[in-house]
Amino acid sequence: MKILFIFTGGTIGSTTNDKFISLDGGKPYKIISAYKEKIGIDFTYDTVEPYTLLSENSMGSNLKLLADSVIEGINKDYDGIIVTHGTDTLQYSGAFLSYIAGLSKTPVFLVSSDHPVEDERANGLYNLDGAVAMTRLALADKSIKGVYIPYRNSDAITYIHRASRLLMSQAYTADMFSVKNSFFAKYENGHLIKNDFYQERIDEASALLYKGLLNVSDSIVRIEACPGLKYPEIDERVKAVIIGTYHSGTLPMETEELKSFLTEMKERNIDVFITGVSSGISYESTKDYQLYCLKIFPEISPIAAYIKLWLLITMGYQNAELYTMLNLSLGGDIV
Repeated sequence: MKILFIFTGGTIGSTTNDKFISLDGGKPYKIISAYKEKIGIDFTYDTVEPYTLLSENSMGSNLKLLADSVIEGINKDYDGIIVTHGTDTLQYSGAFLSYIAGLSKTPVFLVSSDHPVEDERANGLYNLDGAVAMTRLALADKSIKGVYIPYRNSDAITYIHRASRLLMSQAYTADMFSVKNSFFAKYENGHLIKNDFYQERIDEASALLYKGLLNVSDSIVRIEACPGLKYPEIDERVKAVIIGTYHSGTLPMETEELKSFLTEMKERNIDVFITGVSSGISYESTKDYQLYCLKIFPEISPIAAYIKLWLLITMGYQNAELYTMLNLSLGGDIV
């Protein structure tokens, strides 16, 4: 078995110095040494390091460098690709790779650590073990393809997530969860236990192009609903607005502030998309969504929605064609 390791920094490539966690140039390779010492290595591997940064500083330029390395690895003879990555933007890079690689035959795994790997609380080695085990299983199980994120939560269980389905972690915890708890499998005591309720569609669209991605997504404004929100001014570069709803799929549709904002967007022909709306019976306050021409994302992670929209707008999609593409499953994103 041959694996390509792609090092990008993050906590998994950091050391605690005094009161701060900072990047350590030699640390990425130390996790392989630690893995060899604790678990053992029975595979060959190559390493590349397209960039090194704390993941909270990730921008479009970093995503493009990461994509170049992953696509190059997919086109070679590796049995699996493991990307070491920080936890803060792990979900964003996971969604991004899901869209530029789709359900690729070569499985890709993003591996992070909630603490520097020498910290006894760290889950990095568990996450790496899940990635290595999945790579080995993929040699026999051809249904294991595309991009995954193995992650051990505070319940001491390593979950294997489809990378396009992860939600943002809650404040003050590093635990990670998939949309509607639709994780792919659990990895426990050397065994993969698939989630009986997990379902995914085949790729309904080709992998998305990323070469034209700018460093910042200046064509998109992303907003989260909250009481008393003052809506931002939208400049001429913006082509779409994403509004995240409350957990029940609602927005404050009776407030003059939102009505005024949506009316302006409609008059300026700026698409407004909303995330977090489940199919089925909705609350009465959602009846005006159609009045303001709001476009509802399918049931996908709000993070994935942002990344998918960014890529599609970069590729030149707009209007009805853009909305059609958003509703096509890619990288297992739609639950």
